[in-house]
Amino acid sequence: ALERMQQIIADRPVSAEAANGVIEVLGQMDLQAAYKRAMIGELAYGASFFEQVRNQPAAVFEMLEGKFDEQQRNAVVARYSGAQGQERLDLDELTYLRAMRQSVEASALRSREAARAGADIEAPIQAGGILVRGLMPALGLMAEKRDAAQARLDIARIALALKAHKAAHGSYPESLEDLQKTLDWQLPKDVLTGWEFAYNRVDEGFILYSLSELADARGVRTVAWRAAE
Repeated sequence: ALERMQQIIADRPVSAEAANGVIEVLGQMDLQAAYKRAMIGELAYGASFFEQVRNQPAAVFEMLEGKFDEQQRNAVVARYSGAQGQERLDLDELTYLRAMRQSVEASALRSREAARAGADIEAPIQAGGILVRGLMPALGLMAEKRDAAQARLDIARIALALKAHKAAHGSYPESLEDLQKTLDWQLPKDVLTGWEFAYNRVDEGFILYSLSELADARGVRTVAWRAAE
């Protein structure tokens, strides 16, 4: 949706009233809270899955046909069958619940901080069974994508503020510091780097982008906004 908005208004003037209305809406979007709720939902799903294995193992093993290859399914059946299998199931469930609780607690960390926490969480997971490894989400990648989405939201807000400035003053500001002086809200920093976003005037337009190397590290597209009128 943000990309489509960018395409629509990139080379068109935007009134201050229209820009400020969209800025307000975007500022109310809380990706961090949504991410934490999603992590709690993942924890609940995993807990229910272990409960299904405990009470209806045959049905679960059949369901795994679409998730694991034959060798992996056989490994799951062998690990969780019989009396010893129930003990392993209890231990693996505890490992999973502990790891996911740590993951929920770490959900507030930005992607640039989450790698270290993720390594501590991942260590006991590798010693767990195949279900533990299969149910755990890809924490590092999820945090990076969440932060990339947040950066796109923040860049869209700043770009709209620049458009509103142009409509009100006839030109784009020389710097984001100059833009900040005209606003009654704080320009966000780049969650991917912790720094300011990069801003340059180019001819009659501007370019606004993140200095993060995340695009190279994970294949996430560079977060950028180009606009000209």
